[in-house]
Formats: sequence, structure tokens, C-alpha cells
Amino acid sequence: MSPTRKRRQRKRLRDVDAVMSTLAEGMRQTQQTCRALDRALATWRNESEMPARDKYWVFSKKDRETGYRKGAHKVPKWTKFVPC
Repeated sequence: MSPTRKRRQRKRLRDVDAVMSTLAEGMRQTQQTCRALDRALATWRNESEMPARDKYWVFSKKDRETGYRKGAHKVPKWTKFVPC
């Protein structure tokens, strides 16, 4: 991927991180709980904590030789993808 594509992908990941932190903060302030959100936050990694492999690659059950991953730019509508 080109440096520009990587920069935009990192920005999208940071935007998702901001949404997740806003949700967590709002739930904390209203003293509400959501099991799904708690489960997601337990395994959540911020963009800065993610290795490059998770930022720019997606799971593909057909790509056995590359460790079941392929470049995010090869996925249709890859700009809308959320890393696993």
C-alpha cells in the first residue's frame, strides 16, 4: 500500500478508536452496562497498539500461503473495513 493509503487507513482506525472511547465514556457516565461493549473493549487495541499486520491486512480463508491474510487494498470497499 502506498504511504497515502496507509495514512488514511490509520486515520480511519483512530476515528473508530474515538467512537469506542466515546461510547465507553458515555456508558460509564450514565452508569449503564452493555455486555457486548464490555466484551469488545476487553479485547480492543488502539491504532497505536496494533501491529502493521492487523492494520493493513484482512483475514482470507483462501490465502493459505500468506497465512490466511491478504492486503486490505484488495478487498472491495476496503476503505470501509474494520479490522478484526
